[in-house]
Amino acid sequence: MNPLDAHVYLLDNCCYRRNAPVERLHGQDEPEVKINEVDTDSSDLEEDVNVEAFDEDDPNLTVDAQEGERISYDSKKKSWMASARVPDMLMGRFIGNQASNKKKMEESTQCVIQIPAKKSNLPVVIYSVAGKECVESCLDQIDLFLSSQREKTNPSHFVSLPLNVEPILSNYEKFKAQVAECKDAKIDPGLFVAKTKLHLTLGLMTLYDDNEVERVGKALDEVVRTKIRPLLKNKPLKVSIKGISHFGDEEGTETRVLFAKPIAEGLEEISELIYQALLETDLGKTQKREFRILHMTLAKIGYKGDVFDATPILSKLRNFDFGTVEISELRICLMHEVESKTGTYPISYVSSLL
Repeated sequence: MNPLDAHVYLLDNCCYRRNAPVERLHGQDEPEVKINEVDTDSSDLEEDVNVEAFDEDDPNLTVDAQEGERISYDSKKKSWMASARVPDMLMGRFIGNQASNKKKMEESTQCVIQIPAKKSNLPVVIYSVAGKECVESCLDQIDLFLSSQREKTNPSHFVSLPLNVEPILSNYEKFKAQVAECKDAKIDPGLFVAKTKLHLTLGLMTLYDDNEVERVGKALDEVVRTKIRPLLKNKPLKVSIKGISHFGDEEGTETRVLFAKPIAEGLEEISELIYQALLETDLGKTQKREFRILHMTLAKIGYKGDVFDATPILSKLRNFDFGTVEISELRICLMHEVESKTGTYPISYVSSLL
């Protein structure tokens, strides 16, 4: 496409080129995005927004659209229309104080935006009698809003290969016992990860609701079906955990994370396939390659700026063998929470490798 001939529109005195979000490229050399906490409650949701909720079962609705298009034509209302999902926890920010954000978006795109009733699990609906391009512009602004909110928010979920199974569990306890016997090792036992949390992380995401979890889950199912199962020849993934290393300074005197190294045929390729599949959903977090080193965390510092000296452990136990396991599923897990009964990360979705 010639960029000089691309469709453009004006917003706040700035000229934007319209690009479908799925066409965005995710290069390996993209700058790392700084992720900050953001208040995602909906306390600023306006109760008196004078719009009707969209009824997906409206018998008077007649639309003409080509398969795969986001935008259709409502012949009854003689207008172009589309829908977009805005998570409940972002709806207040989307509408704005006194519906200011919503009105601004409507005025700049010549559209009418209908907000669904709370907890209805229905999408925002967009109408315009001015033309299809207006609806396209409004969808782009909604996508831009969602993308910007997601980039500002810390990851909420991760794709996991579970390792909290035997023989790794028993060997992990033996490893900690040997660390305790190491006279020069001055590490707080509280830094060790709970054995119920042992895993490999294959990707990070910020997901706001069950719809987004399901969307990522289906993307995982698809990449497993089309690429990962053929790679594994429909067998479980056999992973050995052997040897330890660290994140921090080169020598290990200022260590932030002590970890064990996974060894498995095809594991790096599988990790890359999953990472790219997450990016294609526009829900995955972009990470530089050096921050995507596969590892099973053993001990870590919870506060920025703190470090510990891991050189005695690295010297004595560098080749420690935690054992080999067969993994038959991928999991989407919730971060920063644990199940009260099991001590494991809550599982939001499971994709079978078999």
